[in-house]
Amino acid sequence: MSLLADMIADRIMARIPAKKEAGEDEYVTTAEAAHILGISENYMRALRHNYPHIKRGNEKQGHLLFQKSALVKGKSLNSVTK
Repeated sequence: MSLLADMIADRIMARIPAKKEAGEDEYVTTAEAAHILGISENYMRALRHNYPHIKRGNEKQGHLLFQKSALVKGKSLNSVTK
């Protein structure tokens, strides 16, 4: 019974996101990034090179993930210049 409990605990722990370290940043989806900036998802994709991002998945149809801190910083800079 203890072996089964250990196996279940290991599987549960594998699904729980690891605690972020001090220098590590959070990444958000295109939809979340667009929401943060108050723009459409299509426009966010067009602006992707203006913000730090990574692409997950296959080369042609992967998902873009944007660095949240850069988006928040970019939003505050845009609100000051308007």
